[in-house]
Amino acid sequence: MLLFAGLAEAAGCSEVQFDGEAMRVSELRQQLTERFPLMKDKLSSCLAAVNQDYVSEESTVHPGDEVAFIPPVSGG
Repeated sequence: MLLFAGLAEAAGCSEVQFDGEAMRVSELRQQLTERFPLMKDKLSSCLAAVNQDYVSEESTVHPGDEVAFIPPVSGG
């Protein structure tokens, strides 16, 4: 799993490994907030991508998939 910006800061790393069975994005998000409580507020506003495609909260993540939580981006 790839973490960017404030999520990486809250977790203290830019990549996290999860072992186990397939799960929904929403379940993975929950596991992340349990493991890294400081990222709870930041994670709620992020979009999820699996294998470089944006996905919904109900999408399934399988072992070996690349998951990225991408924070909102502002430009100027």
